[in-house]
Amino acid sequence: MTFDLEAGERLTAWLRARVGDADDVRVEGVDRVDFGHSAEMMVLTVVIVRDGRDICRDVVLRLRPKPPALLEPYDLPRQFTILRALEITRVRAPRALWLEDTGEVLGRPFLVMERVAGEVYEMESPAGVSDDTVARMCRSMVEQLAAIHSVDLAATGLQDLDDGSDHLVRELDHWSAEMDRVKRGNLPALERLRRGLRETMPEPSPRITLVHGDAKLATSPSPTAPSARSSIGR
Repeated sequence: MTFDLEAGERLTAWLRARVGDADDVRVEGVDRVDFGHSAEMMVLTVVIVRDGRDICRDVVLRLRPKPPALLEPYDLPRQFTILRALEITRVRAPRALWLEDTGEVLGRPFLVMERVAGEVYEMESPAGVSDDTVARMCRSMVEQLAAIHSVDLAATGLQDLDDGSDHLVRELDHWSAEMDRVKRGNLPALERLRRGLRETMPEPSPRITLVHGDAKLATSPSPTAPSARSSIGR
């Protein structure tokens, strides 16, 4: 989207209403994030003025992509709910601050979450990163996936999202539909794979867990940028 002066004024007014007890609120340093593929994101600073003092909060604004998004159905309120629930868990995730789900402010729904400092390796690690650092990154990724799978659904209230009973069927249906949507010709190998996956689909696990549908080092396996495919599964 084009973030012009009018959009900035609408966003500032909306944030002012969310903060409530501030003398004033202004937005500074808006910058578009130029990596990632499933959502449009901007980093900015929300300046909250109280008693003559400026309190600065660095945040990320995650905007719902224009339909059809890469990962449909794209449920931004669901992402917000999961992020809020993870605050009491061992999963490392930014705090979800505010949700605008009508699209009236910026033309599309968005959420605002705290900005967590760090480096993002989108395609490959930069020169100078040691093998030990890469190994620690991989271990951390596995640890965070385990933490996600260990989330207590009852304690976090996430058991109300889904019972997870048809998770595998939904995943196969989703990716089959995506394949049909983008293919430009016959794909015999993928058709054989699709049939094979359905024919050999395992029985659902008796245990229901929170799963991350797009885990990779580029965004980390915790919902630092919450996955559109985060769901409850068996």
